[in-house]
Amino acid sequence: MNLKFPHVTSTCPIIFTTKIYLFYNLLLFAYLSREETEIIEGEVVEINVESPVSGTGPKSGKLTLKTTEMETVYDLGTKMLEGVTKQKVIINNFVP
Repeated sequence: MNLKFPHVTSTCPIIFTTKIYLFYNLLLFAYLSREETEIIEGEVVEINVESPVSGTGPKSGKLTLKTTEMETVYDLGTKMLEGVTKQKVIINNFVP
């Protein structure tokens, strides 16, 4: 088997420039794909946990949080309900 590959010569500045370009693109991608999270503090007004009728399957629930600016109802999934149970959050707790 006689395979022939083209011979490409490169100089150090081309490789260096390519590395800088790749690093720039990685930083740009990381910056553009970041998620913004907003931390809300307030008092727990109400907690509702809904279990499935069949007894099996994921639980869901709602948590009402009151702040100085608003009162909002949040839908809770299975993992959030586990966290609320683990932290022993009850009505009139302040959530920092």
